[in-house]
Amino acid sequence: MVSKNYLIFDFGASNGRSAVARFDGNKFDIEVTHRFDNRPVYAAGTLYWDILRLYSELMVGIQSSVKKYKNITSMAIDAWGADFGFIDNNGKLISNPVHYRDEKRKVDSVRLYKIISREELFELTGASVMHIFDLFHLYSLKMQNATEFVNGYRFLTIPDLFNYFLTGRTYNEYTRITTSIMYNQKEGRWEDRIFEKLDLPKDIFPEIIKPGEEIDNILSKVCSKLEIKTMPVIAPAAHDTSSAVAGIPVVNKNKNWAFISMGTWCIIGKETESPIINDQAFNTDIEVYFEFLHPQDGEVLFFCLLVLLTY
Repeated sequence: MVSKNYLIFDFGASNGRSAVARFDGNKFDIEVTHRFDNRPVYAAGTLYWDILRLYSELMVGIQSSVKKYKNITSMAIDAWGADFGFIDNNGKLISNPVHYRDEKRKVDSVRLYKIISREELFELTGASVMHIFDLFHLYSLKMQNATEFVNGYRFLTIPDLFNYFLTGRTYNEYTRITTSIMYNQKEGRWEDRIFEKLDLPKDIFPEIIKPGEEIDNILSKVCSKLEIKTMPVIAPAAHDTSSAVAGIPVVNKNKNWAFISMGTWCIIGKETESPIINDQAFNTDIEVYFEFLHPQDGEVLFFCLLVLLTY
């Protein structure tokens, strides 16, 4: 088999990297081609992600990788499991995405819990219910009557925002949406009761795609800027923890096994056939949530994450 090269980007909450994975038909050899810090910016009372600098680092990573590996089959991007940006109806980014540590969403979470309880949110979605996740920020933008909320045409998670910059296509990838606290994982749909109770719009969300689906090729204008040939952009498990779990080389899936994921967060978890949504899971002293991983031969796989240390 002819060796194939795949370009991968991993955006963590504190740093990121690009790498090329070389597959010879039996195993992957991975070489990091670019590393960079991910530092938020505090401006005018709000903590932002420096999204355009991160995008420029992505461009550097593409150039560095293509310079060394001429024939790249495709590329994919994962990122941390919170936060999003809005584009307007002209396709322009409205503002820098707000960082999950920004205090406004924590303050507005008090109001949200008066409308819908933490327990009900967990029962409806199976997601970890913490104010750092997307639902709380979207509600906070609504309470502020923020420009992003008023003029936002499409809601894009961080990895999907990068994909949009590269391809011009608007999608949200499944694993990343499962951490939003707006998606019913048991029934595989947006949870209408949450949108109705909080008076939030649902038409801002583009189509959801599954891991492994092709988004599109890199735009010709982007390729011209980078002086590269185009390549397909593939949706991976866009939540970085999902991609980490997908890459675990488990030989026998019938045996019990667990994992520990070390990064900005420290997470221990295991695969389950479906979300475990009950009082015991809700009342545990550690955060518990469940996330769709990937379909394979008709199988739907979830994994349970116990968050030991959060941000």
